[in-house]
Amino acid sequence: NNFWIPEEISLNEDVKQFPYLTDYERRAFDKIIAFLNFLDSIQSENLPNLSRYITASEVASLLNIQAFQEEIHAQSYSYIL
Repeated sequence: NNFWIPEEISLNEDVKQFPYLTDYERRAFDKIIAFLNFLDSIQSENLPNLSRYITASEVASLLNIQAFQEEIHAQSYSYIL
């Protein structure tokens, strides 16, 4: 299933393992999650701009679905941080 929301994903085990990461691994993890959040935010904001150039309603619908999913992903990364 490609649809999920942040609350459906348990981070209980991740929280337990996080203290065992090295400082380098923690910094890398934080930076990667922050970067993914940034990328998904850009995608969710810019995908609607493409719809101006789309004439097929099916393709426009898919762009809306993708923008929605990118926003969910961005929320998930914020939830993790």
